[in-house]
Amino acid sequence: QYGDSNKGVCLIYRTHHGALGRGLRFKMCHEYSRSKGRIYNNYIEPLHNVEYSAEHPEINFFETLGNLPGKMVDEWFHDSKGNASTYYIKHDNSPDWLRWHREYWELFQKIVGYKGKDWKGLEEERIILENSIFVDYEYEPSERKIKYDFDELRGIIWGCSVKDTQKNKIRSIINELCAITGRTDFEFYQAVREPSSHEIRIEKEIY
Repeated sequence: QYGDSNKGVCLIYRTHHGALGRGLRFKMCHEYSRSKGRIYNNYIEPLHNVEYSAEHPEINFFETLGNLPGKMVDEWFHDSKGNASTYYIKHDNSPDWLRWHREYWELFQKIVGYKGKDWKGLEEERIILENSIFVDYEYEPSERKIKYDFDELRGIIWGCSVKDTQKNKIRSIINELCAITGRTDFEFYQAVREPSSHEIRIEKEIY
């Protein structure tokens, strides 16, 4: 609807049901080998519903210092005399810390999945990828290109204003991959804007 003034292309992925619910299957790194380096396997990353609201979730900086070593937290939340801040929670798997840990991630997902209520009509879902000890999405641009098996891509929707030259380039890549993998079920769709209502409908492309 808004990708590059309707010159964007929408990718249609297959969904799967994993341990954490419905999601998409990508090649992710969750383990490391000294001999092989990072090991990438297929994992189902869960989809999260976007929450549309006029009010952004409130954040208290001193209650949301996650992803920090326990020793650093101990140092920051004590003064020179050893007095602890009222916000200090020792990272020791105590009930208080486990509650804080659960609430921290609940707030994190709520913030990442938040959007202004004007976008409610999009009914979006998001996959949340966090930095880990294996992969750093923030500082390593190469890691931001998430890979997946070609079979996970079901089809493509052309935006209303995609030029034929662009379509032909993309179509030739898809056709080559289909020939290599033996796929015959890949589908193309066209987004069409109604002149009178300006609404967009999706039609299966026949060529």
